[in-house]
Amino acid sequence: MKIFIGCSAADSLTLDTYNLCGTLIRELAATPDVDLVLGGASSGLMQLCYQTFKDCGKNVTIVLDKTRESEALNYIEDQVFVEETTFDRTKRCYQESDMAVFLEGGTGTMTEILGVREEVRTTNRDYPIYLYNMTHLYDPLFQLFKEGVKRRTISKAESTMYMKEVKEVDEVIRGIDTFKITHMKGENVK
Repeated sequence: MKIFIGCSAADSLTLDTYNLCGTLIRELAATPDVDLVLGGASSGLMQLCYQTFKDCGKNVTIVLDKTRESEALNYIEDQVFVEETTFDRTKRCYQESDMAVFLEGGTGTMTEILGVREEVRTTNRDYPIYLYNMTHLYDPLFQLFKEGVKRRTISKAESTMYMKEVKEVDEVIRGIDTFKITHMKGENVK
């Protein structure tokens, strides 16, 4: 199976955040039959994801937008897609993967979270989305959904559907194992 990991490309994360995310990245990379889909890999947590999965002998799919097309030459051993825009990049990451895990990130990551969530909502695809919220970065996002329910712009059911907040590495690994058992039975894992 393939996991889309959305995360920061910034090299300025705190050491604590980098280490917390690194723990999950290492566990994901060590999980049998799990490969990576990533929207770039040249810096920050993205680079850590890429290198950790490669060090574990995993397949990596890199999806770049046109502005980063020259980076494709850095990934000659990997499957690489170059898309016109960042919207197209997010869509391709979603299409190439079986589930998503979002780590710490900035506006690009937050856009990916909402874009993937909306695509899952409108297509009814069984596609787990995990937000690794160990530092509470995404608390305001969950609060926004609660406010939407209060204002009746989001139904109560939809406010908690499609995304799962996780704060422990084991929660994500259990989710992957459950998904593999229920969805990949008898199939070749991607």
